[in-house]
Amino acid sequence: MFCLFTGCRRSEVAGLLWENVDLTGHTFTLLDTKNGSDVTLPLPRFMADMMQPVGVGYVFKASRGGGGCFDPSRFIEMLKKVIPGIMIHNLRRSYVTRASGLDINLYSVKALVNHSTKADVTAGYDIIDMPRLQVAAARIEKSILDIIGNK
Repeated sequence: MFCLFTGCRRSEVAGLLWENVDLTGHTFTLLDTKNGSDVTLPLPRFMADMMQPVGVGYVFKASRGGGGCFDPSRFIEMLKKVIPGIMIHNLRRSYVTRASGLDINLYSVKALVNHSTKADVTAGYDIIDMPRLQVAAARIEKSILDIIGNK
């Protein structure tokens, strides 16, 4: 669900630590992401309300031994029985598709999913701040909740 409501990559979510989550300010920080940087992103209210802070370590801890992060493979295999061919990356694609369908500014979408804009000269002219990202993320969140019926 975190990947669906944030558009994050599985690998980035897997390494998310409680010390990098601000439930009050509704933000979270991913460290050493795929594009080589740290990024702070808006935490949708729905996710913040569901998250129960445990203080330290991984946000998504393994349920058994080892102390590592949660591996969603079994859950994805269960989903494949209902939705053949689904992959966890489909959740990221769904997030971007929702954002596009809401006509959210492309550079805001890129920022929300931490896509690089280094090769895009125009991107440097579009200043994107947290309040703007929070508004965009809230619109995407509402759209997803409307689709799934707020359940």
